[in-house]
Amino acid sequence: MIDQDPTPSVQLDEAYEKNGLQLRYPGFWQLECTEDGETSSITILAENTAFWMVSIVPGLVTADEVLDAALESYQEEYDEFDVYERKMDKSNSWMTQELEVVCHDLITSVTLNAIELEECSLFVLYQGEDSDLDEKRSTFDAMTASLRVIPEEIGGSS
Repeated sequence: MIDQDPTPSVQLDEAYEKNGLQLRYPGFWQLECTEDGETSSITILAENTAFWMVSIVPGLVTADEVLDAALESYQEEYDEFDVYERKMDKSNSWMTQELEVVCHDLITSVTLNAIELEECSLFVLYQGEDSDLDEKRSTFDAMTASLRVIPEEIGGSS
């Protein structure tokens, strides 16, 4: 579950604001943007193996549908994985699903999060080697808690 008032392990000293998304992240981590019409994805690469990604999913798509699609893509990519119970966090409306995938004898932890908004849904992914993701989780939670959507700017330049 996403901690609503997380204390990040590193300072969120940089702000991103474009195409209807606002968020805060550690400035020394690498930010990559992918934009395609109304669809925007932001990936933040931490040192080592962990990364955080947010995507705007345009239209009326439920959190369950977003997570089902993400889970399906992992099932297509990996032969060996464990899927854990999907949970709804009543305090902040995020739907969360965790899984572990095995590739070349390495276990990678994945946290899939989705929330339905009036104008779109948001999909947030945390992924990394077990201990690396554990170390970064509080920062990823803080980044997720910092997310804001400006509906009139989705798909446009700000």
